[in-house]
Amino acid sequence: MLIDSGASYCLFGHEVAVLLGINVPTGNLKKVGTVGRPVDVYFFSLSLSIRGITTNCYAGFLNSPFPGDSVHFGLLENLGFLDTLPITLDPQRLEIRIG
Repeated sequence: MLIDSGASYCLFGHEVAVLLGINVPTGNLKKVGTVGRPVDVYFFSLSLSIRGITTNCYAGFLNSPFPGDSVHFGLLENLGFLDTLPITLDPQRLEIRIG
C-alpha cells in the first residue's frame, strides 16, 4: 500500500477486492479522480488491521486494476486512516511506525 496524506479516500484495485472476496459492483458507487481522470469507485465500510491494530475504514475499490504504474495495490489516505491510528513517519530512518 502507498500512504498518501493528500488523497481523499482509501482506494484499492480490483485485485485486492478479489483477495478479500468483495463483490465490487455491490458497493456505493462514486466518481473519483485518480491519475487525472475520473473513475468509478465502489465504497464499502470495513475493518482494516495492521500489525494487530484495527480501525474502521470507508474504502473504495475499483472494478479494474489500479490506474498508473506506481500503485499496484492501493492508497491509504489521511481522512479515515492516518487520522484514526497513531502513525509516525520517520524520514531519516525511512520508517513508518504504526501503534
